[in-house]
Amino acid sequence: MEKLPVFAFIWPPSRTLGWGQVAIHAGMDMIERGTAPLFLAEAGAAIMEADQWSRIGPAMAASEGLRTALSQMMSQGQCVTLDGVAVLHPLGDHMQAHAISGLLRGRPNLSLPCFCDEILDEAALDSLNRFDRHIVLCGYNRDLLADHGIHNTTLTIQGIDPVMRPGPRRGRFAGRFAIYSGGKLEYRKGQDIVVAAFKAFHSRHPEALLVTAWRSPFVGSAASLIEGGLVVQAPGTGPDGGLDLAGWLAANGIGPDDSLDLGMVGHADLREVLIECDVAIFPNRSEPATNLMAMEAMACGLPTAVSANTGHTDILDLGDCLPFTDQRPVAGAHRARWGESSVDEIVAVMEQVYRDRDGAAAMGLAGSRTIISRWTWSGFVDGLCEAVSAAS
Repeated sequence: MEKLPVFAFIWPPSRTLGWGQVAIHAGMDMIERGTAPLFLAEAGAAIMEADQWSRIGPAMAASEGLRTALSQMMSQGQCVTLDGVAVLHPLGDHMQAHAISGLLRGRPNLSLPCFCDEILDEAALDSLNRFDRHIVLCGYNRDLLADHGIHNTTLTIQGIDPVMRPGPRRGRFAGRFAIYSGGKLEYRKGQDIVVAAFKAFHSRHPEALLVTAWRSPFVGSAASLIEGGLVVQAPGTGPDGGLDLAGWLAANGIGPDDSLDLGMVGHADLREVLIECDVAIFPNRSEPATNLMAMEAMACGLPTAVSANTGHTDILDLGDCLPFTDQRPVAGAHRARWGESSVDEIVAVMEQVYRDRDGAAAMGLAGSRTIISRWTWSGFVDGLCEAVSAAS
């Protein structure tokens, strides 16, 4: 087996965040191949599944001395370079880097831009130019960078947790038609569109059940949902400081017996729910990657429908899923390639699956086989290695 480069993650592995999932699964693949990565941010067993911690924990412990030394040096404003280490730097909208990125450098330095704001100003371009190569997670972000004259990119698609696989139903939602929606609650993810479509579908099919995995640490992002004009208000907060999803859905015409809030659920428990559902819908207005939650639904054999825009187009290129093709413009020059899915089309897709459940289930299983074989964490790490070679 060819020896891997040594990679360093500057963010913590965690099962509750997208970047955290990348660190966990890519890190475990590197360890399995015989080259443990460096974990330069603290993390503990509480934010991983037990089996993940059993594999990640020793590498975390081995990195402890380096973490301590780097922390002391950087607290004094010293810039540190790790020779022979490919340091991974995640970048968000406007190419904002982690504070550590300014003081910790590798050879090479690899950025992972993941962004939906399509206008890159001079400061954003200056930030990008500090890195040797850019790892993009979908064709949408690759094309946006190319539009700005940046071509030193490597496209590598995220993998899927191996626990996410089809399985036999146990009748958890017997007598109901279960519609799954997942993702951080916000305008970009389009849960306001989900609510409007489900309400219309439920009026025809009272046995419909909306199953949601919308909770995240980013409670404030839910306020943006009123921007779409499809819901009467944004979710408020409950006594525990978390979002009052039941109250929000009730205010928008969806009663407590017609929805199920899964809360912050681990992958093993989520998989047990997904295999019981009838369809998954993701009318997201924009995705700066391929949408890991949609990929997980497909991997579990769930018939999955996604908006035909931005990062979702990589999923649609695989086939064996349902597209929302009616994509209308979203206001704002910085959102030129975003798409507004049609509520009527979403309802029509729900009706299609409702009428032909056997056909939809067969498509779901075909999609599972395709996505599991094509997009793996080992393939993702291969892409990281290609980026290192290209940056040399």
